[in-house]
Amino acid sequence: ARSCFEEGIRVDPRHVAIYSTWGRAEGIGGRVDDARRVFRMGVEKGHADADADKDGLARVYHAWSVLEARLGNEDAMKRLLLKAYQVCDSNPYVLLGMGNVAMGRADYQDARCFFAKALQIEPENEVVLEIWGRLEVKCKNYDKARQLYQRGAQVNPRDARTYQSWSMLELSLGNLDEAKRLAETALRLKARDAMLWNNLARIEWARGDYSRARALFRKGIDTNPSHWVTWDAWSAMEWTIGNWSVAQRLLEKSFSVRYRLESRRTAGTDSTELLGGARNSHRPDVVGLGPMPGGAWPQQEPKAFPADFAEEHLPQLGEEDGGPGVGWGAGQDGADFSADSEADVTESLYVS
Repeated sequence: ARSCFEEGIRVDPRHVAIYSTWGRAEGIGGRVDDARRVFRMGVEKGHADADADKDGLARVYHAWSVLEARLGNEDAMKRLLLKAYQVCDSNPYVLLGMGNVAMGRADYQDARCFFAKALQIEPENEVVLEIWGRLEVKCKNYDKARQLYQRGAQVNPRDARTYQSWSMLELSLGNLDEAKRLAETALRLKARDAMLWNNLARIEWARGDYSRARALFRKGIDTNPSHWVTWDAWSAMEWTIGNWSVAQRLLEKSFSVRYRLESRRTAGTDSTELLGGARNSHRPDVVGLGPMPGGAWPQQEPKAFPADFAEEHLPQLGEEDGGPGVGWGAGQDGADFSADSEADVTESLYVS
């Protein structure tokens, strides 16, 4: 592959965007140092050649910012993204990234301006529409968010992320039938996504069908044993309905996964102390699920566990499951480089 990239640069030295694709390929392979070297070459070439394609140079900066964000280097990501914007302020994915950085600092009006400009350039960019919808949900502009999701679904009826976010909006508003319909649509489009199984399970939980919710949580974990969000959500459900020992076991599995996947972020933190804190204050909102419809989490009597979901039959997390599961592409330093398009990468990076 490298020889192909090198040949492309030899044939058209002004086509700086080749360095973007080349660097991303190195990153996907987990060769972080090589990726940085390629991006640096592209940046130097782009600035040295007055005839170089500025949009291509912006793509190099943007791809490099994506790499640094994947590695948890947020400051480097922001600096590189700003460079990309300064070089070319008309690249829709650079604008999308700038909008999401603005969202991260709660500057929602600035974020809207970036998203609007991106849509002026690409009116049918479903990624921008979906993330703008999330912004409006944050601001509690639910009708506006729904309009953006509807428009995104019209633009690309096969974009699972749009249906996913839309279904979570309807769940938060208590529109459970609509939420279920949208979540099932997303799953039909992307059945190998653990988060989509998790979301549908949460909807069944809200509907009070705990057996169905358990089956869906389990399907998500079967899809990706390393998806700790699903372990957390399942644990939260069992806790709220009184199955405390099961909830504790599920939470322990979640922490086991997290300490393997996020060892750098948890370095120096005692896992027993963290787990104890979670044990003492384990509420669903603590694990990032937010309030259920109506604002109150249900507190029911313990529900009998069906035989096929008895504690001893919970999915077992062996040592071999500690690393990335189906759908993951772990590279150097545990970074995940599985996204296979610029849209997927941008969407997953800059949205908190």
